[in-house]
Amino acid sequence: MTPDPVATPSGESGAAPNMFTRERIGEGGAARVATLVALLDAQEQQPAVRRLRDWAFEALAPQPGESVVDVGAGTGTELRRLAQAVAPNGRAVGVEPNPGLREEAAKRAALMGSAATFVDGDAADLPFADGAVHVLRCERVFQHLADPQAAAHEFARVLAPDGRVAVLDSDWGTVISHPGDPDLVRRYTEANQRRMPNPFSARQLPAQLRTAGLVVDHDIGSAALIMPPRALLGSGVVHRNADAAVEEGALTREEADELLADAMAAARNGTAFFSVTMYAVIARKPDRGLGSSAG
Repeated sequence: MTPDPVATPSGESGAAPNMFTRERIGEGGAARVATLVALLDAQEQQPAVRRLRDWAFEALAPQPGESVVDVGAGTGTELRRLAQAVAPNGRAVGVEPNPGLREEAAKRAALMGSAATFVDGDAADLPFADGAVHVLRCERVFQHLADPQAAAHEFARVLAPDGRVAVLDSDWGTVISHPGDPDLVRRYTEANQRRMPNPFSARQLPAQLRTAGLVVDHDIGSAALIMPPRALLGSGVVHRNADAAVEEGALTREEADELLADAMAAARNGTAFFSVTMYAVIARKPDRGLGSSAG
């Protein structure tokens, strides 16, 4: 079953959090922040996430003394890793619009003795000077942006000449979901995609980064992110998605109930299957060609 879209930097979707994406919590309170933190911690344990993050980290090759930024830093796991790589004289800043996540990320960084710091910000309006950043990463943010091209241009603006950027995102056109009547699953999935600002974000990343003036590597990383069957149980995400599909008219109530019954039965006996493919695109800012964006 396709999880709900949720908002990240510059995103405004108000749907619920899910296994693979993040939400921007305004007045959700401590309990909701704790739920989101637990969700992010669970995501980090998924083998596909670890593999793709490792691939992107090696491609970025952060060096001691460099300035690194993580846009949509969450609890700060990858930024702490980057901060260690650029130590002792480098700078590591995480941009995270969720105040609860920023607080948790700062707390974890302090407990682990990391030099990583965290600030509020927007993917299309970063709080950095032109050419100030050597390494930038952004994970699962573009799918929530109504104007992802603006973010790509902003990344090019803040990158120094020869600076590197890794953008990791999902493409919701790659969803595989079992069980369920194929026609019902298709209508359910398409209804979820229509509620997302940018559901096919990953396939557009190379062109968007090139349009911003960056040089995109030919090698693109990918990993199929597979949801454990038990993740469908108790979260309420699948039920909320089904309700939304009924409200939209994509499914009747009877069709939604049939789909839910099949999904929950399979989740309980361990035969449910859900996957979506994530991609990682690496780009570099050339020495020349972006004019004043190299400050």
